[in-house]
Amino acid sequence: MAWNFRPGIRTEIVITLAVLMAAVVGLVGIVFLKVEERSLLEQKLREGKQMTASLQRFLQELNLTDAELTDAQPPPVTLRRMVGLFAESHLHSHFTVVNRDFRILADSRAERVGKVLKDDELERALTVNKIVAHGAGEGERLSLWKKGSLYFSAPFSVQGKTLGAIRAELSLDDLREIHSRSQNMIFLYILFDAVVLVAFGFFLLSRIIVNPLKKLVQMAEKIGS
Repeated sequence: MAWNFRPGIRTEIVITLAVLMAAVVGLVGIVFLKVEERSLLEQKLREGKQMTASLQRFLQELNLTDAELTDAQPPPVTLRRMVGLFAESHLHSHFTVVNRDFRILADSRAERVGKVLKDDELERALTVNKIVAHGAGEGERLSLWKKGSLYFSAPFSVQGKTLGAIRAELSLDDLREIHSRSQNMIFLYILFDAVVLVAFGFFLLSRIIVNPLKKLVQMAEKIGS
């Protein structure tokens, strides 16, 4: 004989209440995480733009000439030292300086010096003559839900003449750690809130609805008999 389980009205109401509460609290948690993610990224964007602008000013103060930055000449030692010191003062960041032919003149990772770094974002920064913030790929939306760094591309000029471009890379791992802790806290909050609400709702249902209904059914059965 097939077992046919049919929950009572109390069980049905409690299950419905639990699902609704979990859905509402979960939706609130997702909205909170989205707002926090946007706030963290905006803070990092401001920080990155300030760092890139500082590097632009330092490069201007070196008073480099166009002849010093051609492919035929070795990269100036002062430029490499300055980029290395700048990277040491900004942890979890990497900086690259290229000339107008996109050859790397200085890099916080010394093994990259002499290579070519050319992409659409660097070209766009030179075209619009301002700092451009972007993800690892072209048109990629910044997010803490997936791996990747935050990049800034910007031109650098000496005495009003554009001599090359800057690429700054900022790690987002610190923000992801903060975001991950928030996710864990929200999950625990949802679990705790759902348990409390269901228990409280179960008590109220038993007292206000289910028990009076049982008494009403018993009275109807007595009248019917």
